[in-house]
Amino acid sequence: MRHTFTLSQNRGSAIIIALIISLIAMAITLFVVGVNRSIVESSNMLLDKLNAKFRAESLINEVEFYASTGRFTSDSVENPSVKGLPAKIYINGLSQKIDNNTIVTIRDAGSMMSIWAINPEVISNLLKLDNVSSQRIAIIRDSILDWLDKDNLIHLNGAESQYYRSKGYRYTPRNSFALQSIYELKLVRGMDNKTFNFLKRYLILAPKWHFNLSTMDKAMLSSATGIPYNLLNSLRFKERNKELSLDDLEKETGKMLDPAYYQTFPTFVLDIQVSIRFNKALEKRKCVISFNTGDKSPFKVLLWKN
Repeated sequence: MRHTFTLSQNRGSAIIIALIISLIAMAITLFVVGVNRSIVESSNMLLDKLNAKFRAESLINEVEFYASTGRFTSDSVENPSVKGLPAKIYINGLSQKIDNNTIVTIRDAGSMMSIWAINPEVISNLLKLDNVSSQRIAIIRDSILDWLDKDNLIHLNGAESQYYRSKGYRYTPRNSFALQSIYELKLVRGMDNKTFNFLKRYLILAPKWHFNLSTMDKAMLSSATGIPYNLLNSLRFKERNKELSLDDLEKETGKMLDPAYYQTFPTFVLDIQVSIRFNKALEKRKCVISFNTGDKSPFKVLLWKN
């Protein structure tokens, strides 16, 4: 009887050990499956990212060919011969869907302000439209002037080296005629992230050009010309798909603009942004390209940003 009990005990222990081993094996299997699934998901995400990156760069190349062989109009480039792209691509900041996963946004440099020719008054006008207080606008305007001028004299609301040192900053004004980067403007006294992010959409790292009346949005058009924003809402030219001339603007607003500073035709320098989605991956590219390079090259890349 004792022998039978011992045998039953041994069998019970063996079953328990077998169950434990099975549970351990199952846990290892689940772990391996989880690791493999994670590896597969990571690999798929990487492949999606690479596909999106490849398509974004290919699209930039297509746009380069499109613009260099196309015909520029007041607010667009037309090239019906290029397959896969619209017969007309607007260069006034209008976002255009190429397909469900592809968006292209192009702006003529004349619709923005070159940071090599920053204009504190235009900056001030833009900030008014963003509801920035008049006191802070005065600080930003005068601080930009102090940042650029070569002397150490302080404008009424500005800031020179003493101010930046007193705040513990590791930089002082450039004291040169031009900014070297859009993000340099962020260093100027009075600037914060919200204000800078609003302004940077109107800034471009490109040679100085005349403002292009045909491609500026209403905020920039108002700020660059001094025409009240509310008046622009009611102008008839906004309902017409035509080139906006200096005569049009004078006739409808009474504002006479100096042709030395304004034009109605593109500069041939384009700020190009593309957005590509491939499955879960999103890839964006931004570049500034000049198509006014003469006979040596069809275009020249001035800026490339991933």
